[in-house]
Amino acid sequence: VVPLMPYVEALGGVSRVVIGQGSARTAGTKFGYALVAGLDATIFPHVDWRVVDYSWERVENLGIGFQPTQISTGLVIRLP
Repeated sequence: VVPLMPYVEALGGVSRVVIGQGSARTAGTKFGYALVAGLDATIFPHVDWRVVDYSWERVENLGIGFQPTQISTGLVIRLP
C-alpha cells in the first residue's frame, strides 16, 4: 500500500503581468495569490512523488482579472 499525504497551501505575493506586443503592450505589477492542493507519496526516504498538484491563481491587473490554473506531477526532494 502506498501511503498518500494530502496537502493544501496558500501563497501570496507580487505578480508582474505583460499584455500585448509592440505599441499595444501594457504592463503592471499587482498583488496576486494562489491556492494549491495535491497528494504526495513517499517512494524513498527524503524523496516523494508529487502524484498530483493543482493550483489556482488570481491576479488583478490593469482592470482585468487573470485566473490561471495548473495541474502537474513531479518529484520532491526533502533536505534533512
